[in-house]
Amino acid sequence: MREAIAQGKYALIPAVTASGKSTNGATTPWSDLDVTGGEPVIHLHSTTAARNDAVAKSEDAGVSYRVLYGRDEVCETAAGKHDDVVDTPDGTPASEWIDHQCGQGAGSTLSTVHARLEEYNGGELPCASCDAKTQYDGIPRDDDGNPAVDVIHATHAFAYVPSLIDDANVIIDEQPDFSSEVGKQGEFTQQRIQEMVAAWLKHIDAYTKTWEQFVVQARNGLDQLEDEVKTYHDVDPEWFIQQAEGHTLAPAMTKALYYALSSSADANGRHSATVTHDLTRFGEIDVDDSRYSRTRVTVVIDQDNRIQKVWNVPEIGNARSVICLDAWPSMPEFHQNVGDELDQVELMFNGERERWRRFERGLEVIQIGEAARPAGSEFAVENYFSREQVRVVIEWLRTIFGEDFRSVIAPSRVEEKVQKMMGDVGIEEPEEWTMHQGEEKSRNEFSTELVGFVTNCIDPGDNYVLDLLAARGLDATPEMQECIVCKGAGCANCDGRGGQRVPGRGFEGPDADKAQEILDGLRANHTNQCVGRWARKPGQEDVRSLVFVRTDTVDDVLVDKTVPDPWVFGDKQRAAIDYLRANPKTTLKETKEAVELQFDNGATKEGVRKTFEKLVEYGVAERSEGTGAYGADEYRLTSPVPEHGLIKHPELNRRGSPTDP
Repeated sequence: MREAIAQGKYALIPAVTASGKSTNGATTPWSDLDVTGGEPVIHLHSTTAARNDAVAKSEDAGVSYRVLYGRDEVCETAAGKHDDVVDTPDGTPASEWIDHQCGQGAGSTLSTVHARLEEYNGGELPCASCDAKTQYDGIPRDDDGNPAVDVIHATHAFAYVPSLIDDANVIIDEQPDFSSEVGKQGEFTQQRIQEMVAAWLKHIDAYTKTWEQFVVQARNGLDQLEDEVKTYHDVDPEWFIQQAEGHTLAPAMTKALYYALSSSADANGRHSATVTHDLTRFGEIDVDDSRYSRTRVTVVIDQDNRIQKVWNVPEIGNARSVICLDAWPSMPEFHQNVGDELDQVELMFNGERERWRRFERGLEVIQIGEAARPAGSEFAVENYFSREQVRVVIEWLRTIFGEDFRSVIAPSRVEEKVQKMMGDVGIEEPEEWTMHQGEEKSRNEFSTELVGFVTNCIDPGDNYVLDLLAARGLDATPEMQECIVCKGAGCANCDGRGGQRVPGRGFEGPDADKAQEILDGLRANHTNQCVGRWARKPGQEDVRSLVFVRTDTVDDVLVDKTVPDPWVFGDKQRAAIDYLRANPKTTLKETKEAVELQFDNGATKEGVRKTFEKLVEYGVAERSEGTGAYGADEYRLTSPVPEHGLIKHPELNRRGSPTDP
């Protein structure tokens, strides 16, 4: 980090989990070091919790720091504490009005909105002394132009603040995401974007003034319309607040949509364009660098004129250095959300990563089965979750490790199901001991837990990949095959397309590798990050963790051993094993006779033999030759066997807890 900052680089460092990437940024007395070029250090975090953890580290290390807070933290009116006494232009509660004006509803800054609300309420608000106005005072530089403190902590959203980024050393902890999905609900909907475009067209008195006309004329590449949307129009900033359909992004969004609609579609039927969004219209800025106050707006729209995704990426190219830190980075995502100038720096090679993980960090990983097992949709849960297998793993882990096992990560759609299974095996307050994929980054609750379990993965679907491919100008398409039902004629099974997705979610085309990297950037990287929630205290010899992962989306470099899918006992197998538990030494004949009494279709000696031999293979039973009546072999259990199934790991099945000598 210091080397890259000293050289003024724009670098992405793949710093492995628990290697101290956040700690170094937070605990270094940067003002005392020449590497910063005498410029401030801004440390941007993915969440407020991660920011607060870093602040605590700065406090403990004795370095000087400042913290920038979000609007709900810094302003009581924004937090809803004065909704009953503050009036708003449209009559909505003050907190909702501020949220709409500062969020995707209008896109204004808190200071602008705060000042407007003060004016509307006679020049004063109950929170008149709040830090919404003053938290930037004296930072990032003092009156002499020197760094005011060693480090300034804030969340990723503060990358939009030009005075904070300009000529500073910016550390971005974890991958930022400045995109917005466009759906049927929420503030950024198809209708909302169409309204803001139409409002802007009317405001500038464009040749066409409705969304429908705009789409038609843009598709035809009308020159007059192009001239109107690309021309800078001077407009009072109040328009963006007072106009109900207005939005600060409306000028850039309209321009980007024109160029996207007038461009050729890619192989997936998507159009995309990127334009710059100038913020100088919202305040006087005496800076020569055009990058100082702008963002990059990218839109992706399909051939049916449905907007798929929007990026509004803060311009940080005027920073002195940019250091991005992420354990499992996706370069296409980083390039889209930070900038193309970013270069990846190799920190460790695979062999070094593996040795550091196992021997320095103390983390061992066992993969269960070989399948992705997505569980991010109702269809995926129904087809790939397998309640029976997950129950077997949880029961087995609790049987082998006792109270050392109590922590699990699972997709949000199945988290409650998993918590129920944990409670069934005696784990108290299981809701306190689960996380779900998507909320795992920078979380430390499991850092000293000895045993953990990660099941299933999240899957973004093809649209997530196709949108980023379009935004990046990459050429790859989903790998398809002829529909097995209609043989290409088109039917309900394939939505009339005649083809269906090849299992495995692969891609083909010149940039198929990039498409796979984008997919892995979400699916695999979240799994890797989940595994990294354990053993986050390297150097503590008494804290070593063993994590079981029931998805093959985990990176191979993290896996020490792979075992088969769980053995889920059938009804007759359970009956045979129950009899074996109750009768420490028994023969196949005795067990078969006891089991067949429980089932109308009886039982077979061969079926019992296969069950008992599998128990021996799994390391939980043994066979004594010829010791039974009439020289029959006898079987007995040598280790506890859970109620519903087993994992094939004889060493663990035989030895008990890994904490035993």
